[in-house]
Amino acid sequence: MKKEKIHVKKHLSFPERERFITIVADSYFDTEKDDAIRYTPYRALEALMAGFFTLCVEGITYEEGETVYDCMEDEELRSLFEENRFSWLLTEVDDCARDLADFHRERLIAAASPVQKKLAEALEAELLIRKQEEDLLKKQDEFLENQKKQNEYAEKVIELMTPEEIAALNRKMLSNQDEMEDAIRTIAQKVSGEYKLEEPGADEKGD
Repeated sequence: MKKEKIHVKKHLSFPERERFITIVADSYFDTEKDDAIRYTPYRALEALMAGFFTLCVEGITYEEGETVYDCMEDEELRSLFEENRFSWLLTEVDDCARDLADFHRERLIAAASPVQKKLAEALEAELLIRKQEEDLLKKQDEFLENQKKQNEYAEKVIELMTPEEIAALNRKMLSNQDEMEDAIRTIAQKVSGEYKLEEPGADEKGD
């Protein structure tokens, strides 16, 4: 392999860019002898390097029997790839290839055998049931927490009420609904600190 005036192209033509993306996207899948398709995302980086040396780097001449994969064994060229690994061009190609591979994968899943489709549907249904159970448990926890706060609030109200207030509230509960609600509102204000009972004769002191 000969290297003369090695440099990286700043731009790719649209056909070159499309070819680069296709090279990487195709690396996500491998067809075996029995026509079974295997998902191989771990080959994407190798394909990105191959596309880089094929389409982006100029100044490389291959000798007989050599291929682009020989570039990956060359220390200088590997360093060149690492320097450009996160350039805008390679990042864009990598992202587009991943999206294209995801699209192909969804199509393969959709075209799977009825048994596989039923299995996938069963798994999705199981996941949905688990999600609903988690939501239900979460709501139950929230309800119990709110109930606990209400009980604590009620206990605080009882602690702050005088025997006279409790007796008066009982009488009003038995006599008049409006008076009962006014009494409860007054007690709630007392608990929150927004209402303070005036001491007997407070007006006289002020005078």
